[in-house]
Amino acid sequence: MDDALLKDIGISRSEIGLVVRGLQRGQEDKAG
Repeated sequence: MDDALLKDIGISRSEIGLVVRGLQRGQEDKAG
């Protein structure tokens, strides 16, 4: 994704990282 697009949406890379971590944890919980 382009940084400009992310800025327009109002999402920072740190926030994306938190979301990705949350999704990974959720998948692990379901798998386990």
